[in-house]
Amino acid sequence: MPNVGIGTTSPANALDIGNGGGIHISSGIPTSTTNALYNNSGTLYFSGTAIGGGSYPAAASIMLDEGSAVTGTWGALFSNSQRMTQYEENTGTHANGDALQQHFFLASGAYTLSVLGISGANRAKVDWYIDGVSVVTGQDWYSASTTYNVVMTAAVTVTGNGDHILKAVVNGKNASSADYYFDVTKAWLK
Repeated sequence: MPNVGIGTTSPANALDIGNGGGIHISSGIPTSTTNALYNNSGTLYFSGTAIGGGSYPAAASIMLDEGSAVTGTWGALFSNSQRMTQYEENTGTHANGDALQQHFFLASGAYTLSVLGISGANRAKVDWYIDGVSVVTGQDWYSASTTYNVVMTAAVTVTGNGDHILKAVVNGKNASSADYYFDVTKAWLK
């Protein structure tokens, strides 16, 4: 049996959809599900077993020490005193407005955002955004002396299922703080 191509004149597989096309499968259960690929209300099945779609995780672990700099110069630092040893710091700029972000995958809903970081005498206040929407403002990382493994929490809402972006933005500092440093390892939503 020859290969069949849709949108291509040289199909490489038995069924090859060219030009970045996809397959749309209308919802419905075939009479015989044996060796059948089908969509049942947004969940993809093969031979009667769900193989994808239809659900999203109800928790996310976000490694901010692997995040992307949005504004400012960020770098990875290490300390045996900090859980997981590595953390991200706005080392080069330590300025108001420095920002860092990371993607995560999660179902919509109400969650507790927990952030693991380091507080200290030269630390900033941080605002948190999910998909560009402000969810926490003025989270104060100042303390009189350096304290490792600080966890700060806040109630947040995630809108929509799927891929999201968590962004931290340095926004001011405690009146007693000497600078705008922010040291963070990870965040999680439960």
